[in-house]
Amino acid sequence: MKKIGLIILLTFSFLLLTNCNKGKNEEVKNEKIKFSKESYSLFEKFATDKKETMEKLKSLNKEEANNLYEEYQAQNNNTLYDIEDALAGFLDSIYNDTNGENFTDKDWSDANKILNKYDLELWDIGEGMVTIRELPHLYYDMFKDYVTDDYKEYLKIWAKDSEELYQADAGLLVSFEEIGERIVTWESFLNQYPDTKLNIKVTALLNSYREDYILGMENTPTLDGGYDNIPITVDEVAKKEYDRFMKKYPNSPTVELIKYFLENYQNNNIYDLIRNKILNEFELDLTKEALSENLGRVLAIQDNFNEKIFTSADWTVNLDDNTFSNAKEKYPIEFIGTAILKENGETIWIWEDSSLATEIQATAGNNAIPILTYNSFELPKNMSANAFVSLACGILHDKIAFS
Repeated sequence: MKKIGLIILLTFSFLLLTNCNKGKNEEVKNEKIKFSKESYSLFEKFATDKKETMEKLKSLNKEEANNLYEEYQAQNNNTLYDIEDALAGFLDSIYNDTNGENFTDKDWSDANKILNKYDLELWDIGEGMVTIRELPHLYYDMFKDYVTDDYKEYLKIWAKDSEELYQADAGLLVSFEEIGERIVTWESFLNQYPDTKLNIKVTALLNSYREDYILGMENTPTLDGGYDNIPITVDEVAKKEYDRFMKKYPNSPTVELIKYFLENYQNNNIYDLIRNKILNEFELDLTKEALSENLGRVLAIQDNFNEKIFTSADWTVNLDDNTFSNAKEKYPIEFIGTAILKENGETIWIWEDSSLATEIQATAGNNAIPILTYNSFELPKNMSANAFVSLACGILHDKIAFS
């Protein structure tokens, strides 16, 4: 009996080993999937970071878990950038192979079988471009049991929005009705959590949806005609959706925007009119958001700012992990823009994302967007304006950015 049991055990082990090796061989057999050793190391890093983050979450309160999510997402974005850089040639070859052997559906599936093990996937973003991203439900699945209710709901909605490609080739890939439902969902979120720290982020996304919903995109416009003596009219599909939206959600603040569009769509400046209306009536006042206690910390700069930035406490900058901290606090360094300091002491903060602007004044040189003007900056006597500008980049809630 012992001999029979041993034979069965050895047979089972052999079959198990064979199946495991078979899986690995199948991954290697597809010669089109050219993941380098460097990329596999980055895949492992992505997986390890997730494991370590899950372990950290077990000992954090909800507010701390919120902060960890922000840090973890920023960390993942850096890793994804490195992955894309390491696989640039492979990603480009998917649709532009020099031998004319573009990816088939099977090749795509085989690649994702590997990537999915690391919570990653190939993501077609249109115009012959492919990137690698995290699986859309990664953050919700990881943080839903640990973060505050507003963060949990945000991650849940964001995961659903991220399941399908939103736009490509200068056109919308989701229906106007779907965008309308997304608008209502995010409006409900802000109504339910008016004091959420995610307010700026959600408002920016919501206003981006509003602009696309009303104005469409180049290849999915909401207006027809306007050429060869053809009168301008509202696209039938869009008009039907607007009627549905206004009837179903009469209390939505977006209804006013729809009515304004329907009353003024024949105006030659309708695109600017809609964007300005969104800007003036729906954007947050970032001056109020940014002028927090952190602003004073940015201005209190000592001579030895390479190591210790603030006079209020012993702040240490660590460029290895992009953080600055003292004995009690630790913040990530977030690169979000630059700053211009005028001779009269006026400072204009420049944000790279125009959707967060409080005033659209694109400069001719680099399309930078001034989002915050504040006139009470006072530089230390021993510091020049240029030094300040090179150091301070921007403020976003409790995150202070430095170049």
